[in-house]
Amino acid sequence: MKKTLFYLVIVLILAGAGGYFYYQNWYSSALNYTLSDSNQTVEFIVEKGESPSSVGKRLKEANLIKDSNAFNWYLRQEGLRGSIQAGTFEIPENYTMEQIVELLGKAQNLSVTRVTIVEGYKLSQIKESLAKAFADKSGAVFNGNDFDGITKSPDSYTFKENIQGFLDTYKPAGKSLEGFLYPDTYEFENSATTQQVIEALLQQFINKVDGLEKEADFYNKLVLASIIERESFTNDEKDEISSVFTNRLNIGMAIESDATVNYATGKSDPRPTNQDLKIDSPYNTYKYPGLPPTPICSPRIEAVEAALYPANTQYYYFIHEQDGSGQVHFAKTLSEHNANIAKYLD
Repeated sequence: MKKTLFYLVIVLILAGAGGYFYYQNWYSSALNYTLSDSNQTVEFIVEKGESPSSVGKRLKEANLIKDSNAFNWYLRQEGLRGSIQAGTFEIPENYTMEQIVELLGKAQNLSVTRVTIVEGYKLSQIKESLAKAFADKSGAVFNGNDFDGITKSPDSYTFKENIQGFLDTYKPAGKSLEGFLYPDTYEFENSATTQQVIEALLQQFINKVDGLEKEADFYNKLVLASIIERESFTNDEKDEISSVFTNRLNIGMAIESDATVNYATGKSDPRPTNQDLKIDSPYNTYKYPGLPPTPICSPRIEAVEAALYPANTQYYYFIHEQDGSGQVHFAKTLSEHNANIAKYLD
């Protein structure tokens, strides 16, 4: 009898320990879950008088949190059930549950416009993002036509002293601001002028590249960085992709970037058509060797660093699988490259 009782106690202890560790794993996983690594935002509206349970359920439906029960438990544990404010929120996809709760607890400042510029966007897409963000905001003066005028002909404008000095040093005369507007999340007063908005994006770019080795050909490196940004799926592969383009440039071989062809055609096809590849444009890097005349998008700092410091490889080719995985495959020779195409694309 005593032995049976002893074993029963052991079983109960083990069951309790197992339950505790399961709870800890479940709760920790829910707290640390993020939708993605991107700082792109998702619009989320909390209705006036909406219950925390309803908010948690809809956050789960939006895939912004992993578990609505964990959300409700966290609010109870931290005494935050009454903290959630009504309003329209822009929730970054890389926010954890704790960060989301903190954001939802802040009353929205109606005089502030928040906007995320996505990496790889070109000037026209950046303009669209800004115009959408400022649309219908009280006191907003941002103007798309002014944005085009300033970004396409920046030499006709005078910017803040440090920004002007940077552009005078690193942007060739006559070039647009393509590539210089840094992709990030920004907050502006609704009353910010178009030039003030542009200067904020320029200043962020300057801040990001501060400390990097910027030689006389930095503009060419920025052009290359923009191509790397559009041609890569992850940060881990950027330096090797940079090595492919760098190796080709070093021997006078056409870089043959699909991304530059898409810039010329205005398309976004993973594989441009044969007709697209015949377009007579300086951005058609299948037709014209060397780099295109300008950047093709706004790259993040990881792409700039990859352009400045490419990996040391013998690669001259690469492809990405188009099955959703985006797995990259490099090759040293054309025969290896063709084999990769046959295996992973065709």
